[in-house]
Amino acid sequence: MFEIRPLMVWILPIFAAVVGAVLITYGSGLPVYHDAMAARDLFANAMVGDECAAGDWHQRMAEFRTLRYPLLNLGCSLIAGSLAFALIYGTLLRRKMDGIPTWRTPSKKAHFFVIGISLTIISFAGSAYGLILDGPREMFPWCADSIAIPLFGMATAFPILLATLILSGWIIALAFVELPVGLVIWNDQQKTKSWVVTIFFGIIFLIIGFFIYDTSTTADFITIFSGILALYLTLATRAALLAPCAEGVES
Repeated sequence: MFEIRPLMVWILPIFAAVVGAVLITYGSGLPVYHDAMAARDLFANAMVGDECAAGDWHQRMAEFRTLRYPLLNLGCSLIAGSLAFALIYGTLLRRKMDGIPTWRTPSKKAHFFVIGISLTIISFAGSAYGLILDGPREMFPWCADSIAIPLFGMATAFPILLATLILSGWIIALAFVELPVGLVIWNDQQKTKSWVVTIFFGIIFLIIGFFIYDTSTTADFITIFSGILALYLTLATRAALLAPCAEGVES
């Protein structure tokens, strides 16, 4: 039976990190604008009458920008994703279960919560940093409202969202009966449950994947790290829910 060797697995994040470093190096050498003088003039005149950045101002500014920032962001996203994958594989997936190397879930329920809370904190921190980073990059017109407003909104929503996720996770974890189990699992004794759980978490997986793709070239690149953690947590939760009943489950 074909077995994925550890060296083969490490090639992917190493390659992604190297590509990310190349993109950062190349992007750093590009100018910010194709026509810096015209772009600065448009930026300085963002306020027309009592309207800020009205009409197609944002589109016109975007047309002046080069690929400098998208390449820098994409490079950082690749490195962040590589680090997240390395963390998951190095701390969880390389360990053996029943003497056989396997892609598996965490061995304790508490580990699910550690991963979930960590990715939530990283997501909020990454989004906040993205707002702060885009300011000096002139992504927002100088006459726009302060970024303190969305930052305050995020700070207010964070504890509510975190509490909701912890409660939801606790309810889901009540259904875990055996840990750890392999990520690729199918319960033949409960095929309907297997299909429903797989489809549900498959949709969540695709949504997270789209988020990672959509965010990869933005200043929120730190959230790519939490996105990769979320993908693993989604697969692990699905597998834990489909595990056959057993005694002696660690909590």
